[in-house]
Amino acid sequence: MTIDNSVNVRAFRLSELEGLDDITVFLQDLGPGQGRIVVECYGSAWSAYFGAMGGAKGIQGFVRDAGLDYLVPKFNAPTLKGRKRDEDYLRKILAAVKAAL
Repeated sequence: MTIDNSVNVRAFRLSELEGLDDITVFLQDLGPGQGRIVVECYGSAWSAYFGAMGGAKGIQGFVRDAGLDYLVPKFNAPTLKGRKRDEDYLRKILAAVKAAL
């Protein structure tokens, strides 16, 4: 097993959000045009990997500029179970994250 201590992850927390618990966001640029994001809220977490971000200025800029209709399905984890209520909850969380970026 190898441990890579050079992994660069930026994290921030959003609080005092109307209708949402605190949100923690982890952003990781993996290389040119590649990045990942993990979003956690009230014990549930969603993640997405983007391997072709084009000319975006890192994962932060890519998520900030991407539309919610594009992003939500990328985070569509098995915990959502395809329920509209769960998708709406994730959409609200991602909208708050985008606004903070």
